[in-house]
Amino acid sequence: MLIDVNQLIRQALMGTNNQALAALGGQPLADRFAQDLAAIQRYGEEGGRVLPSEFPASLYLDIHVDEDRERAFRECKRYLDQYYQQDFPRTAVEVLAAFGSPQQCIERLRVFQQAGVTLFVLRLTGENERQQFERVTCDVLPAFT
Repeated sequence: MLIDVNQLIRQALMGTNNQALAALGGQPLADRFAQDLAAIQRYGEEGGRVLPSEFPASLYLDIHVDEDRERAFRECKRYLDQYYQQDFPRTAVEVLAAFGSPQQCIERLRVFQQAGVTLFVLRLTGENERQQFERVTCDVLPAFT
């Protein structure tokens, strides 16, 4: 069964389906994010609910910082495979995560920022979470302050 994301958004914002927003997942592609954000705003207006200009548009994304992009990919993939108990192809990992050098991660996040993301929810992947926390907070996040 295919989920009509636009219908779920419309129902959630018009108050006819309280569970609709909780059911929204989807792939974090920048163009899709921008389309969905525009749909949320449009459906809100149709339902008489104008979103404030400071409406937080958040994106959940996995991240692994490592100058060796292939090693960063492998860490992300290993983490996702283990967490979700399935074998993710490279294309899926590239959709679900930002990985590579700090600059590569910054560039990936910037694409989403340009699509309308105002709040990133980042999940650190890999075995050494403390090191990843330091890498993300010291090497990636300062680019967004």
